[in-house]
Amino acid sequence: GNIVGYTNNIFAQLDPCNKDDVEKYNSDGTLIWDVRTKCESNEPQNGTGTWSFNSDETILTEKVGGHSYSYTIIELTNSKFQYNYEMNLSGVIYNMVITCKPED
Repeated sequence: GNIVGYTNNIFAQLDPCNKDDVEKYNSDGTLIWDVRTKCESNEPQNGTGTWSFNSDETILTEKVGGHSYSYTIIELTNSKFQYNYEMNLSGVIYNMVITCKPED
């Protein structure tokens, strides 16, 4: 039969350099990101971009480095930002739920 989908926590499978990135969403619509630990020596350490909500604040769109990423918001509170993100890798669509928390 066909596998239609399954749930898997991929965080444990990520390289450590992909687990410590930080993004700061400022109230003026600017975004600052910091890689903290680089995966590749030539990748930028940090950068800036912009972010905005759609009209009913259910989708957040980031514009960084000439790329645009849209996230469907599941939960957004002072202590949690959870969103759904679809990624297409070589024709396979991955539907990911990402949970972020404020930095301590």
